[in-house]
Amino acid sequence: RDLCQAVYGGPPARWDDASDIYDRVAKDPDLLLTAPATPYLPVIARLPVVYVLSCQPQSWRDQARQWLGANLKTKHSTIFVNRQEQKLSFLACGDWLVDDYPGFEDYSQIALVSYPYNQDITFPGYRINSPAGLQEFLDDESGGCACEV
Repeated sequence: RDLCQAVYGGPPARWDDASDIYDRVAKDPDLLLTAPATPYLPVIARLPVVYVLSCQPQSWRDQARQWLGANLKTKHSTIFVNRQEQKLSFLACGDWLVDDYPGFEDYSQIALVSYPYNQDITFPGYRINSPAGLQEFLDDESGGCACEV
């Protein structure tokens, strides 16, 4: 889901610009259920199985499961972590994490979804700029894929 679209009307220029998202969602928790899908969801939904690795506050997780159940119709499994870096521990050799987080230490198994707040990241991996780019990445990669929606 695209919480930044629901809360701010689009992605922030810097990751820290969204630091008040927790307060805003606390004032309107329905945003967790009504937030629109990212433009990448139709591509992800065509996969036979999707593994969702998500870092969210504990109090948001039930709504995240509800949102996924209503919006992601393909077979999926959701794993919640408490810190972004924990997502990497679920990746085996050949797996990829599709994510937008700008603070990973290691991007060797990350396909970075481009947003204004992660443009300064330099890494040797993949940068995904559009849903078509995600589809191209998935078509080119023979390994598994762990995706964040």
